[in-house]
Amino acid sequence: MRRYGLRAGDRARLVRIPPWATRADDGARALLEHCLGGVYRVIEVDAQGRLVLDVSEVADKRFGHFDAELRVEPLYCERAL
Repeated sequence: MRRYGLRAGDRARLVRIPPWATRADDGARALLEHCLGGVYRVIEVDAQGRLVLDVSEVADKRFGHFDAELRVEPLYCERAL
């Protein structure tokens, strides 16, 4: 499934932090801020049309997560080469 021209397997850059992040817990907000500007593989587009980004490379080390993923609406990302 495509959203904004992005689909599973593509690489996407997180270019903006979603407004809902102001209501997220401190850990989620910190993860979004840390990932801003980074390029991540799109694992899938979920049923709500959000991109599921594989952020494990940066999140697992820094935040102690395992196989971390980030779900964001496609309008906060752009295709990366």
